[in-house]
Amino acid sequence: QKVALRGRMFVAILMACVHATSGAVHSTTSGSAHATVAATSHHISRRCTSLVLPALLILPCHAADTRQLPLGTVATGVVQLKESSRPSSADEALYVTARLAGSGSAFSPTKTPPLVSARFAGPVRFPFKFVVTEADLTAEYTGVPSAEWNMQDLVISARLDCDGRAATRDPNDLVGRATLLKAGSSDATQWAPLAVELTGRGVTGRLLTGGK
Repeated sequence: QKVALRGRMFVAILMACVHATSGAVHSTTSGSAHATVAATSHHISRRCTSLVLPALLILPCHAADTRQLPLGTVATGVVQLKESSRPSSADEALYVTARLAGSGSAFSPTKTPPLVSARFAGPVRFPFKFVVTEADLTAEYTGVPSAEWNMQDLVISARLDCDGRAATRDPNDLVGRATLLKAGSSDATQWAPLAVELTGRGVTGRLLTGGK
């Protein structure tokens, strides 16, 4: 659908340029043949530029960012740092999980398991673009038909773990969370762009992980 839309828009742009050419040729009737051709060419160039550039600006660009995603993509986005820079380490790892939106808070005793979970080995360079697919489904969702979850919004959680071990919780780990809005579609080109910003743990988080 996106490809067809882009095709129709380009056809409309080309037709507009043809119309501009026709108008320019008919409006240039005086002077020598050389002057006529030069004036016509200059007029066409200006008219086409004024028509094409605004149209290019409104062409959907999110589709271009997602058209190379693998089949079975569950979520995609960018993880970035709140701080401008930080040293990277080969020991660190970035953990990304996704839960169905509205499935319970992080502190709820009835918290549901993640839909997908993935680990990206360090050193991690930011901003980091991630993609999680059906290959990253957790055991709890492996046998669940995708129609039951692939159009639902997801809460994406990211954690930059200092020592790269999921079982540990370091007070210096960086964490972030954001919601991926899917607009009721399983087509990634229809999803809103997602950015997860990593920050240091809050006071409660540092206390729970042994920090001060």
